Amino acid sequence: MHDKWDESVEHLIEEFLTARATRKPSPHTLEAYRRDLRTVAALAGEIST
Repeated sequence: MHDKWDESVEHLIEEFLTARATRKPSPHTLEAYRRDLRTVAALAGEIST
């Protein structure tokens, strides 16, 4: 069951990062966003690490 949630949350994270990328942030900033969002999702129990 978590695999389906994992994919859904990962998809939402990637959509957010795609939207943020239109403002041309540093690649390091996007990677930090990805890392932070995945950490929050893992803490919330939405994805496995």
